[in-house]
Amino acid sequence: MAVLRSRIKVGERILSAIPPEEWSAPRIPGYTFDKQLGKGTFGTVWKARQDETELDVAIKLIRPGLLTQDGLRRFDREVKIMAGMSHRCIALLYDSRFDDNYCYYSMEYIDGLPISQFVVRNELRTPEIVTLICDIG
Repeated sequence: MAVLRSRIKVGERILSAIPPEEWSAPRIPGYTFDKQLGKGTFGTVWKARQDETELDVAIKLIRPGLLTQDGLRRFDREVKIMAGMSHRCIALLYDSRFDDNYCYYSMEYIDGLPISQFVVRNELRTPEIVTLICDIG
């Protein structure tokens, strides 16, 4: 019974942290936000325009109030890993900021489907998925 109560409490915490259906567009100096591309428990991904360069970018924005110190460390590690990557199939990292007001990184915006949706939409079979993954790698 104690395990069940514990799991229910964890579930309630997760459900209370899930963002509302439509978070309002963020305001980050230097960016004009267009539309929300995706969302998760701790943040959202937006299509935006970098004002100075007029480039379309994708911005992964974390709500600082929703993250623990461990979560911020993981997010910081994600940024550092992305900054060190250079591959034709990985979006380039442009900018990041972590402080009391903002927790985000901006990256190259790539118009297209997530690979999971691409696979379903094109009804790919296992050999085709393996070939696709090998082509990416």
